[in-house]
Amino acid sequence: VILPNVQRLAEMQQMVPGLGTPQLKNLGEPIFPDKPVQVGETWRRSVSVMPLGPTMPVTVTTSRTLDSYGDTGPMSLAKISGYSETTFRVNPMTVGPAESQMTVSMPEMKQTLTSTEFFNVVEGRLVRADYISSLTTKVAFAAGLGGEQEAGLEARFSATVQAR
Repeated sequence: VILPNVQRLAEMQQMVPGLGTPQLKNLGEPIFPDKPVQVGETWRRSVSVMPLGPTMPVTVTTSRTLDSYGDTGPMSLAKISGYSETTFRVNPMTVGPAESQMTVSMPEMKQTLTSTEFFNVVEGRLVRADYISSLTTKVAFAAGLGGEQEAGLEARFSATVQAR
């Protein structure tokens, strides 16, 4: 969560204890493995945290593979393919004043990212990358005697990054 107004962040932290804590840093995806790998090897990581408390558990699972490594013209390139999945849910919570309370939950939210990245090994920098990301979410609302209503969203985008 990035807010230019520090006052707003303080207000949000009062409403949601734990927001902005160092736990959020643990969700970063490791691009490179902790130890040397050979072509074809895969390294994985799975992290679960509750940065907003037990009502919103977040799990990030990543898998990356060194597809190739070698000299290509004037540079040494490493090709790494990856897959990352982030899931979280919001357990049912009641919001609003007593006379018009509503129960809101997010039983499922999943974001996936598939990547192919090329790194200049000598300079230690990204040369080119292709990313495909998708997001799926379901939200449930219940108010008064009206019963539960569900809504959903699916989005997909792709991006190519080329270093100069």
